Amino acid sequence: MEKLITEIIGNSGYIRLNNPKKGNALSVDMQQQFIQALEDFSNNPQVRIVVLTGNGNYFCTGMDLSSGNQANLRQELTSGKAANQTINLFMSLYHYQKPTIALLNGAALGGGVGLMFACDIRIGTKKGYFSFPEVRRGIVPATISTIIVPQIGSSVALDLMLTGRKISYQRACSLGFISEVVDDDRLEDTASTFINYLLSGGPSALRVIKEIVHHRDDYPTMEQNVEYVKEIFSQMFNAEAMHGIQSFAKREKPDWTQFYSPKL
Repeated sequence: MEKLITEIIGNSGYIRLNNPKKGNALSVDMQQQFIQALEDFSNNPQVRIVVLTGNGNYFCTGMDLSSGNQANLRQELTSGKAANQTINLFMSLYHYQKPTIALLNGAALGGGVGLMFACDIRIGTKKGYFSFPEVRRGIVPATISTIIVPQIGSSVALDLMLTGRKISYQRACSLGFISEVVDDDRLEDTASTFINYLLSGGPSALRVIKEIVHHRDDYPTMEQNVEYVKEIFSQMFNAEAMHGIQSFAKREKPDWTQFYSPKL
């Protein structure tokens, strides 16, 4: 059985974690396949959006710590390869140039929360939750902290990471951590709505918006951000922007197809 399934539906590339008996826990092989899938979708001009979801009752429960995977995991941890690969996975997703959606079909734990927060948009179910159970296993959520702490703040991060307690998706939505929470049977339809929102935007504009937001995380001083925004503004009125402006003036829907390249 393939533990990671990829498919293209319309202009969306789907990555489905398919290890339901282990809560979609990520083995070393699954991480490698995940990184390769992101690269493949990046090089495919048909794919404009990447959707990450899971099969079964969990979205993702983090790294595979089961006994059957421990020998391989111990070797990878000792060599440092596991840390490098895990960081590479989270950073590849977080800095991905195309928009990403986390379709949270179930609970997210540990590294699964890292995947969730590495995506741009998160849609969850009313029964879903996330938590950081690492501390109860004597583990530190180190690799995912670089992505999560800037987004939820140090106070909330300390609370959730030190206690390991659950926070429901509904509560997370009220705090701004999740875009929308819906019934299980509306998850796919809601994803389609957000996909259509994203497809209506210019590809370069979508990419630069992501860069601006991440730039603020990387360079938090006002001076650094002002200089960066000035640089972006000077490049703003390109061919894509002019097409969008002209389409607006004509009351026509812009056709962004011509502005997609094999790799943004």
